[in-house]
Amino acid sequence: MWDFGTGRSNRMIDTVHFAFKGSYIIKFSALTTAGIVKCDSIIVEVTEDNLNYVNDALWTALTGGVGKSKTWIPDNGKYGLASGPLAYADPSIPQVWGNFKPNWEPSGADIGAYR
Repeated sequence: MWDFGTGRSNRMIDTVHFAFKGSYIIKFSALTTAGIVKCDSIIVEVTEDNLNYVNDALWTALTGGVGKSKTWIPDNGKYGLASGPLAYADPSIPQVWGNFKPNWEPSGADIGAYR
């Protein structure tokens, strides 16, 4: 099991793309008959941003886009997008970006994310 800090993988060989410069710790562990064996971690130094890794429609929707920002506000029922801050998509139908179909939205559910 690879743990990249930004995600995990159980592939024998894998590739990870870090979009932002910084230090990243990569951990590796193996499941054996004696249990989990953790190997020494390594630190990968990324010296430059590569914004091509995050230049897509989903990244723009989540963050505002490359070089921009976005503020997320939990919908506590006052913004008209959901009845509360906790909602689940209907797994029986395909979910399309921009056309969310819920199957459970507890009205006014207080999960401590808003006041």
